[in-house]
Amino acid sequence: MPRKSVVDRLLELNPETEIWWDSSPLLYGNWKKKMLDKAPPKGRPELEEQLTRLFNEDDPKSSLIRGVTTNPPISLQTIEERPDIWLPWVDELIRDNPYANAEVLFWKTYLEVIRRGSEMMKPIWKASDHRQGYLSAQVDPRYPLNEELMFKQALELAAQNPNVMVKCPGTAEGIRLLCRLTAMGIATNCTVAFTLPQFLSVTDAVHSGLAEAKANNVSMYRWRSVITHMAARYEERQEFDESAANAGVSLTLEDKRWAGIAIFRKAYKITRRRGYPGKMLFCSIRRGPVINGVEHFWHIEQVAGGSMVYTCPPGCLSYLWEHDASLIFRPTIEEEIPPKVLEKLLRVPYFAEAYAEEMDPARYATLAPTVFTIQQFSQATEKMVEFIRERIAAVVKS
Repeated sequence: MPRKSVVDRLLELNPETEIWWDSSPLLYGNWKKKMLDKAPPKGRPELEEQLTRLFNEDDPKSSLIRGVTTNPPISLQTIEERPDIWLPWVDELIRDNPYANAEVLFWKTYLEVIRRGSEMMKPIWKASDHRQGYLSAQVDPRYPLNEELMFKQALELAAQNPNVMVKCPGTAEGIRLLCRLTAMGIATNCTVAFTLPQFLSVTDAVHSGLAEAKANNVSMYRWRSVITHMAARYEERQEFDESAANAGVSLTLEDKRWAGIAIFRKAYKITRRRGYPGKMLFCSIRRGPVINGVEHFWHIEQVAGGSMVYTCPPGCLSYLWEHDASLIFRPTIEEEIPPKVLEKLLRVPYFAEAYAEEMDPARYATLAPTVFTIQQFSQATEKMVEFIRERIAAVVKS
């Protein structure tokens, strides 16, 4: 019998824990090949068996991976890694739409990447009676305050496949959009979210949308909800350090990791107490801290054992396999944060605001991690538009 993988051991703590692939499923085969190419020949057969069990492209429903998150930047990566497939398709799209501009063609290309990826996940969706196997696709991150434009894009994304889950930003406008989509029976994922008030606003929006759907007899066969906590994107902001310095507090990497974990653990407990019918999702996963010369992976270890979702990028999964022997998991999600650490963190306004249960929703769009993430995602999306613009020029020239 093959040795259990590091992911198998993590999932054994709770059968309701899910591992999602934080990239396009179209890229899994390339990542798997890179992992096998750099593995020692002796261990390659076992690793291949484990990675096939993680995601079996020939039999997806047998996979440990139960969902996928993606966005426009990841979609560009998909195209860049498989130019043999995508360049002919994009060029043909351009020729078939001679009067369309780069923005229109970018969106059509993005929808096609979403369609193909969600098609790969559909066997899991069907085999799980529509509970798993979703591909989470983000509305254009450049317009987080334009609810009507995001609504139009959300419907186009959802039309690609019934297992497409629309990612809405954790702005006031994005959360209102989430409510509207829930009322229509469309699966949603709140992304670009970092604080407890955002998460609780989403639970309220979900309950409101579900009540409306029930009143209107809307079919909910394709509906599911997750709420994403982008941990490291919250922890790593310069504003965290500045806020701490102004409060006379010196933060270590351990403190920052505990901050992201504390917010998630509290949100996990409160959303379950409120009867939220979805799952909290932990993403933006980073390694660390190093304690007594040993590197830990608290973003995995310190929220283990919950009815929740981890969304793991390829680099995270590579690290898990490379450090398999040193990772020992135990249920931690219900544990309390060390009191002295929490007391220290609560002296920092940046953390205290995120850990409290109330906030003016207008504030969501101005939070430091929100502003940073939207800017970064928007710049990456512009790169995909520029790629399309370059292809238009190449096709015209030819």
